[in-house]
Amino acid sequence: ADALPALAAELAADHVLCFDEFQVTDIADAMVLRRLTAELFARGVVIVTTSNRAPDDLYANGLQRESFVPCIRMLKEQCRVVALDSGTDYRRRCQAHAHAVYFAPSDARTEPALDALFALAAGGQPAAPATLEFLGRSLLVPRAANGVARLSFAELCAQPHSAADYIQLAQRFHTVMLTDVPVLHMADRNEARRFITLIDALYEAHAVLIMSCCSDIYHIFTGQFDDGDASPLLGHAGEEEVFAFQRAISRLVEMASSQWIINGRNRFLADNARRQAHEAAHPPAHE
Repeated sequence: ADALPALAAELAADHVLCFDEFQVTDIADAMVLRRLTAELFARGVVIVTTSNRAPDDLYANGLQRESFVPCIRMLKEQCRVVALDSGTDYRRRCQAHAHAVYFAPSDARTEPALDALFALAAGGQPAAPATLEFLGRSLLVPRAANGVARLSFAELCAQPHSAADYIQLAQRFHTVMLTDVPVLHMADRNEARRFITLIDALYEAHAVLIMSCCSDIYHIFTGQFDDGDASPLLGHAGEEEVFAFQRAISRLVEMASSQWIINGRNRFLADNARRQAHEAAHPPAHE
């Protein structure tokens, strides 16, 4: 049976639908959104949404995009489009007040620094494995203590985890230490997409992220194809991944700021960041 009309009718009960991050990444999403949007407008629903793309740029260069164009027309006819891009990424204005939570590139000093930071974040509590059980699924955390989880990139992003896994992780742990993040190319786009989803979950939960990487955060994802791998369909996917990763970088910058740590859920790191901020603002006088 066609579930979309029933879903639209249920959503229409509240008359106004607000949702964040309107985006279209593949033909399946495009077709579902086109029909759902038409059903909602036909029922008089007011849609309020945000997007990182203007309506005319949604699903740009996508497969069979002409089938999605009617949805774009509906959005422009039924909604008032307000451009909010000031040209300034306000998250990156926090960069001058960054806290030492990202370690790149990794070297011989990284592991001892991560161990010390884990001990600080966990309040000195001993680490032990933990398993999250939810919705018939499980997620193993090899090292956990007092609300702090430590996992490698291979364990968290190279495995078939979903957004639900990352949301549970962010809700259960106020601090996540992600180690050994490699440089990602288009051949690693599945891992890159999971990484982006993880960042989104941690950001929404206002969790603290501590990370060791092979490269600085601006060059974790190259967006480059391997030789012979740049078909038109993958070309569109590459554009979408690069676009999404730029947004993730913006969030990573904000999450490295002292203010993020101070306002975060880890009181040990927050107290440490406040002390460092006070010492920076009030250096000892030299005789």
